[in-house]
Amino acid sequence: MLLDPANTVYMSSVSAAELSTKITSGKLEPPPRPMPQVLELLGWVELPFTVKHSEAMHDLPWIHRDPFDRMIIAQALSEGLPVVTTDRPFSLPTASR
Repeated sequence: MLLDPANTVYMSSVSAAELSTKITSGKLEPPPRPMPQVLELLGWVELPFTVKHSEAMHDLPWIHRDPFDRMIIAQALSEGLPVVTTDRPFSLPTASR
């Protein structure tokens, strides 16, 4: 999905915040360029986290405890987008709204 030029690839602003947290804690090395440049080079589109997304978090079951995961799942459900991750697998619950 990520390599198919026919697909629009979105990167959540939540993912960028999570990466920044891991970089500042020493868990990850910083990227060679600032994140906006990386997105531009990849041709990806930033997906901001909105109030609509925060509202969608109300319906999520508590099987997802990580706040970053919860925010990304809420975005994906709200926008009808799949989640591509190398993190431990998680399933998207069915939206009840």
